[in-house]
Amino acid sequence: MLKSLNTPLTMHVSTDGERKMKWSDSRDIGEALYDKFPDLDPKTVRFTDMHEWVCELDGFNDDPQKSNEKILEAILLVWLDEYE
Repeated sequence: MLKSLNTPLTMHVSTDGERKMKWSDSRDIGEALYDKFPDLDPKTVRFTDMHEWVCELDGFNDDPQKSNEKILEAILLVWLDEYE
């Protein structure tokens, strides 16, 4: 299990009490992608596809433009950790 990603341990909570994922929630996003695509090998995924899938996740609520390669790599590492 990866522990060195420097990501928050909790998701953001909106004023209505609903949990919302932001780009900084790489652990939660990586786990959500694994749950949504359990048989997909993350090593075969293009960043452009992963970016789109993250933006479409239930509970994701952040600006798509705030993503970058470092963030996507962190998400991919979590997803890979869950997959293996």
